[in-house]
Order: sequence, then structure tokens, then C-alpha cells
Amino acid sequence: RRRPSAPAHPPDGQPAVPEAEYTLRQAVLASRERTFITTTLSGPEAAAMRGNRVAVGGAQPAVYKLDLGAEDFPLPPDFTDVAGLHWGNDGRLLGWREDTAWVLGGGEPQRFALPGAADGDQIRCAEWQPAQRWVAICSYSALYAWQPESGRVITLTAQIDAPDALTERRG
Repeated sequence: RRRPSAPAHPPDGQPAVPEAEYTLRQAVLASRERTFITTTLSGPEAAAMRGNRVAVGGAQPAVYKLDLGAEDFPLPPDFTDVAGLHWGNDGRLLGWREDTAWVLGGGEPQRFALPGAADGDQIRCAEWQPAQRWVAICSYSALYAWQPESGRVITLTAQIDAPDALTERRG
């Protein structure tokens, strides 16, 4: 006579096989991510996702495909210490650091050099205009509208008599 087989249970304190497989898979993926993406970001604005691409800023910026392979996305040699990134709808990448903003992809890189950088002014943010013909760039002392294709810059300055906690210079 045949005995019904009892379900296999792991010894007390050990995970069941499906849980162990899942845990192992997660560990392998996390290890793989650390191998390919070694950049430590200073904040959420230093990473940008679009479609199947991830751009990461920091000291040595890079663009990755979502399968974590490095993508052949040309970055200029001076594209370093990047504090923020935004993908455009057309696949171009906007990146900035304290004194420079770039638009990359679709031809030669375009650069915006912050006029007041020598006096201690810094780029604090940058954002695409919805139609992507202009980029808005804000610093401690001014707001700039930059047209990357032509190089045209419109400057708006404002005097802040009493800065609040969000606009006060730190550091």
C-alpha cells in the first residue's frame, strides 16, 4: 500500500525554497546594481529617468540603460560634479553644476556659463520650458532664460531684502 506523501517543510527558522530563491535573486540584483552604478548621489535631482535610460550625476556622471548596461551617450569631458539632471521629451539631457549648465544629445553639447560664478553665485536649479526651446536656470541672485541652440540669454535679477530659510545661502 502507498502512503500519501507529506508536504516538505523546511526546518524551523529556515525560509521555504521560494522565499530563499527570491532573497537570493534580490541579493544578486542588488550586487549587480552596485557593480554598474557606483555613483553616490547628493540628492534626488542628481538622477533622471526617461524611457529605458537613467542618467546619474555626481563626480563622474553616466547614462545607463535600465538593464544596467552603460549606454553610449556621449558626455563631454568637463561634464563632472553634476548636481542635477532632467531628460527632455526629445531625448536631450539637461545637466548642471554650480557654475555651468549643459544640454546634451542631438549634436554638439551646448553650455551655459553662470555669469556671477566668479563672485560666488551658484546655479541652484534648471528646468526645461515645455516646448524645450528654452531652459530656465535659477541662481542665488538671478533667473536666466537660456536658448541652447542660439546661445541667447535673458537675465532677470531681483533684490531679496530679507532672505527666508529656503533662499538663504548656506555653507
